Amino acid sequence: MSWENIPKNLTEEAVLVREGKPDYTKLQADAFPVPTADEAGAILENSDTGNRFRWTGAVWVQVEAEGKAITVPSDYYMEVASGNVTGDEDERFTGRCLAVNNLIFETLWDQGGEYNYLSADTQLYISSSSAADTSVLVRVEDMTDDHERITYTVAVNGQTQVALPGLSFRPQQLLTLLGSATPVGDLYLAESDTLTGGVPNTPSKIQSKIPLSTGDSGDFASDNITHNGFYTVPAGKRLHSLTYLGTSAKGDDIRADLRVRANGGAWLSIFNNWAYQSIVPIELINRGSISAKSDIQIRVISGNPGGQFEANFQFILRDDI
Repeated sequence: MSWENIPKNLTEEAVLVREGKPDYTKLQADAFPVPTADEAGAILENSDTGNRFRWTGAVWVQVEAEGKAITVPSDYYMEVASGNVTGDEDERFTGRCLAVNNLIFETLWDQGGEYNYLSADTQLYISSSSAADTSVLVRVEDMTDDHERITYTVAVNGQTQVALPGLSFRPQQLLTLLGSATPVGDLYLAESDTLTGGVPNTPSKIQSKIPLSTGDSGDFASDNITHNGFYTVPAGKRLHSLTYLGTSAKGDDIRADLRVRANGGAWLSIFNNWAYQSIVPIELINRGSISAKSDIQIRVISGNPGGQFEANFQFILRDDI
């Protein structure tokens, strides 16, 4: 993770001053330098290929290949969202809790309470709190313990646990597939456990929950998708933060922390904010990047029992070159 400003002179040989902006040179096999955001406009040249790149303040964009100009997107973020920038992805995760604890911090997710990270590839299962859910198809966006992304599809069989077709390490999001039956019960992704009415008895074994829409008091719709306020950066990618948006319900006083840990490292609180019946938008474009295999989590505590909070974290995933 690199949240501090990177010194401009990474190596004395690599930097030339050009109108206040540094120029860089490197061999093709060398790693790209990481300038600061205010060095937008800096140029880098591969000395052995002649390829040239321009620093946007967030990413390196190739502008010349072996002396031939390359068309630079007029709006980088629009081009990424359109899938036109190879290796770059526009991503986000949304966390939500409709009854935030007022005594201790907890993970911001539909299940509520502390999220328990798996320590190795684990067999997980889908079940519903309703025996009527026998025609629901669920897509699970997951990750194996080598941090490679994988997607599973599984059919719910009422209140009986159904195994995913492969092992899980970091389930990111669940959603019901378009065209399948609409669930009438809460859906749970969990480790093998004793169930009561389809609900796992051990909260720490629950990895995701899609709540029933009618159980949301009409204030929020489930939309047949999880709202997990946590994310893990895939292998081979680097996360570049963009924006954070937090929203508390009327009359609710919420403190929210964004925490990050490198693979196998300790949790660090990157920033925290307070929201009182308000929307808190925070621009993060200059805050830095998060390395591959790092875990991110939003944690919350309420000033009053049962506070409601929802947060959205938007970012760019780039190939870790």
